[in-house]
Amino acid sequence: MGYRLASSGSTTILGSPIVTNAETVICTTGFIILPVDNTPVILLWRWSITTAAATTSFQTRLRVGTTTAGTQVNQTDIMVPTAAQTNATGGGYLHQPGIAGPLQYSISVQSTAAGANHTVVDVCLIAMVL
Repeated sequence: MGYRLASSGSTTILGSPIVTNAETVICTTGFIILPVDNTPVILLWRWSITTAAATTSFQTRLRVGTTTAGTQVNQTDIMVPTAAQTNATGGGYLHQPGIAGPLQYSISVQSTAAGANHTVVDVCLIAMVL
């Protein structure tokens, strides 16, 4: 009898520091396998980042895969941080991947108008199959 990995989560920080104005993957889930085709996947995420001075925004993207080249599944989430402070944000998204093999998800962050690199303090990404 086989089994399927129907959810995966991670709190491992991958990309820190975030290089100024570069999209950086900060967390990736393990593989999940859909129990049947067209099964929706709920993605829950949160990050906390200490920003550099002069930072005007962060763009958060959820992607299939482990790199910034992966398919983006959400609209880019834009957050206006308080510069030179620790800022936190989070959210959720319902992804409907259709017919797919094993999937991994990543969260990436890109800063705008930053004066220096940023430090990821905390991150969480969970992918749950409905």
